[in-house]
Amino acid sequence: PGNMEHRFDGYFIKEYGIMQYYNEYTNTVYSSQFLFIRPAIVLDRLFTGNDAVFDVRFLAGVMLVYFLVVLYFLTDYLVHRLTLPGSLVIAAAAVVVFADTGYTAYFNSFYAEPIAYISLLGCITCALLYADGRYNRYALLGGFVLCGMILTFSKQQYAPVGVLLGLLGLLLLLKKHSRLFKWLTIFCSTLLAATGILTYLLISTDFTNINLYHAMTRGVLMTAENPPEALQEFGIADRYELLDGTIYFDKYPEIDPEGQLLHQDFYSRYDVMSIVKYYAGHPDTFASMLKLAAKTAYHNRPSMGNFERQTGQPANAWATTFSLYSTVKAGATPRTLGYIVLWAAVVLALLHKKRLKQIIVLAVILMGLSQIVVSIIGAGDADLSKHIFLYNAAYDLVNVLFLAHVVRFFDEKYQTRRLAGRDEPAQASQSV
Repeated sequence: PGNMEHRFDGYFIKEYGIMQYYNEYTNTVYSSQFLFIRPAIVLDRLFTGNDAVFDVRFLAGVMLVYFLVVLYFLTDYLVHRLTLPGSLVIAAAAVVVFADTGYTAYFNSFYAEPIAYISLLGCITCALLYADGRYNRYALLGGFVLCGMILTFSKQQYAPVGVLLGLLGLLLLLKKHSRLFKWLTIFCSTLLAATGILTYLLISTDFTNINLYHAMTRGVLMTAENPPEALQEFGIADRYELLDGTIYFDKYPEIDPEGQLLHQDFYSRYDVMSIVKYYAGHPDTFASMLKLAAKTAYHNRPSMGNFERQTGQPANAWATTFSLYSTVKAGATPRTLGYIVLWAAVVLALLHKKRLKQIIVLAVILMGLSQIVVSIIGAGDADLSKHIFLYNAAYDLVNVLFLAHVVRFFDEKYQTRRLAGRDEPAQASQSV
């Protein structure tokens, strides 16, 4: 019924028509999502026999299989050579954190976030297993590249992640390896970086103006001390100050965001690089945007209700089952820039004896932080908590890796003392 927000976001919708409705976007959107949507459609048709309606729960099922495979190998890495108590602690932490409803609620949707989330865990798991010298290194390199490409190509916003993964691939060469593996790694790293560049070049023009609009109205103008002066730096007329704080999708816009007037006098005056240049010249403004990002950085629920309308739940209601971690994180984590800097510094400092592991964790942190910077520059604070979703995933992954590092430290101490205790009676009996 009437309320469009309730129809499309307020409640969970499980069935969608296949190729039956008008598509308002004229350009093709390229995404690795098709790798999961196509098999899901095949499964749907196989089990329901309906070629016209798609049940999104089949998509969730396909992603769940992908997730469970990745989670198995990640947990296998985390608990390797730990005692049973240590293994249980880490395995429980991995399930509580990574299977939290804050993440799994995305599975029943067409958002790209769940694919990026699982692929991030997958490619970093392959890198960590390689650093530990476990499994076949060629298989791990293949998994690293495949998951990395799926992650990078899942959404245009993740283009910088591909470049960072390419650099991380080159740093994996710090371990000794054959000439063949060396050149194969260089090729794969180049491929990942190229995927990031290609992802950026394929950004649809349908979304370019939306992002440009928000980058100015929900970024530059919103934080500028003097909005008219800020507009002048871009060669935009002062009268467009009235767009300050507005949204592209406002029901009653001040000016038609798709009109010819804005195309001529507004969008044509700036681009991503001019936004970067502006923030570089106004670090205080950029710092204000970073503070806004820090305040929303630890919220990772999709902006949609989790219940069907017929359940009687109010619109936009969220399921609370298995959401302990996301609830505690959102309520207890300090939401300041200082905390982010301190958190990263402490984690990296305590991993200083594990050089390759430290490099991998640094790459994860940089991937998360890159999404904050890219989101601010590309679209201001519009839907910011969703745009910095990958920071959430990176933050949680690093924390679980750090917890496993601490548990392993005490677990090894315990195992050493236990072995020493066993040796003492043996030495005493030999002396007798």
